Formats: sequence, C-alpha cells, structure tokens
Amino acid sequence: MRRVVDFLGFREAVDHVLGVRDRNLIQLLYLTASRPSEICTRTTPSELRNQTSKPYGRSMGWTLGRFKKEKDTLLINVALAKKRQSLPSHKIIALPINTSFEPWVFDLLKRLSLNKKLEFDLTRVSVNNIVKENLSPLLGRNVRAKDLRHLRLEHLATLYDFDPYDLEAVAGIYFHKELIAGTLSVEKIEVYMELAWKRYFPKLLKPISEL
Repeated sequence: MRRVVDFLGFREAVDHVLGVRDRNLIQLLYLTASRPSEICTRTTPSELRNQTSKPYGRSMGWTLGRFKKEKDTLLINVALAKKRQSLPSHKIIALPINTSFEPWVFDLLKRLSLNKKLEFDLTRVSVNNIVKENLSPLLGRNVRAKDLRHLRLEHLATLYDFDPYDLEAVAGIYFHKELIAGTLSVEKIEVYMELAWKRYFPKLLKPISEL
C-alpha cells in the first residue's frame, strides 16, 4: 500500500509543478528512466575540460510507432551516458499514447508540437537543480534527478509487473553490456530492442486509475 500511495503522491506532485518546461523535464526523466546527461544538450566548461560528461541529448530521437493500432505508441530513442569506446549504445522507450494509461505522454507530444524536440538545452547541473527545487518541497524530502530513474524502475516492477528482462530494457543495461562485450552486432541489437519494447509494452496498458 505504501508504494501505491508513493506512486499517486509522486504523480500528483509532478502535476503541481507550475512551469511547463520543468514539468516536462521531470516527466521525461521519469518516463524514460534516463540520466540527466542523456536528455541534455549542454555541458559545463569544467565537464568538458575534465571529460566527465557529454551532451548525449543531441542524439535523442523519437517516432510514432505501432503496436496494435496505427500510431498508438511514442518511441523515444535515448543515447546512454555510460558509453565505452564510442559504441552506438542506446535504448528505445515505448510509451502508450492514451490518457487512460499514461496522460504524461500527451504533455510530451505538446512539447514536440511546440519545440520539435524532446531534449533540453540545459546542463545536468541545471537539471538536478530544477528537480530538487520543484519536487523536494512538494514531496517533503530531498529529491535528485537520479531518484526519478530509480523510482520509475521501482514502479514498473511493483505496479506493472515488469520482470528483470523488461527492467533491463528500460534501464538500457542489458543491450549496453552486450555491445561492449561484442556479442551482438548493431544490426542485431536493433532487432532485439524492438522485441524488447513489444514484449513489455502490453504491461503498460493498465489504467492509471487502477494502480
């Protein structure tokens, strides 16, 4: 019961974030279980100087996909910050375009219609500050950007019955490791990514009101 209350309380808090940009930022981080640097297009001078981060958000892409009905799925391609040896490591996040299942998707589609992009022209430091300043007062505890990633994975496991394979696909862990190990080609990884999101997508078709 505590997890359900946390889930509803969290979503209510995000819905009460006043700034549209800040609210979209939090929604994107959560729904894609991404790191701040994976949705940002800027880095600080010190990050560039020390090579501690890159603007991975520049590689973010999206398309309208199909599961059973035409254009019923928003597919978001996220480049992973944990790259090694310049490998094209990324993940695909599938989200239902249906307010009953995920109303926040329509907020992201509104952002796309206005800005033609999902990524944010911010640094990861700015992202962390935005998340902390907006959510910490509403939730009554210190909230960091990386907490949204872990919260999403916890909700998927406890409320949507995601198994380890599903969670790895959303987190971008399994495919990333396979690419580094050299056991899968880039062409094959694309096939497995499609199989992965089509495997977990039906589990997301639960009305928010029933969670």
